[in-house]
Amino acid sequence: MEIQRLSRFVSSVDQLKKLARRQNWRKNLALKDDEWNQLSTAVEKRKRDGKETEVLVDGKVADAKKLKRSIRRHQGGGDNVEAPSGTITLHP
Repeated sequence: MEIQRLSRFVSSVDQLKKLARRQNWRKNLALKDDEWNQLSTAVEKRKRDGKETEVLVDGKVADAKKLKRSIRRHQGGGDNVEAPSGTITLHP
């Protein structure tokens, strides 16, 4: 990492995991089932209303392709789910 190179500080894997937990960082779009249901409902409602949707997860814009795939995976189908592009914010 850049920080390690500049400061000559070498951290272990456990230290990095602890830092990630403390900072509440998530890998990919690791949302809970109730969050996926909430997200899917909100995206589909906005789509019916003709609005574009952009999804923020932990303050970062979620990639539309990954989001579409993840919604489809957690909804058990949903071939007609389109990539959103407006704003829905999920907080952990």
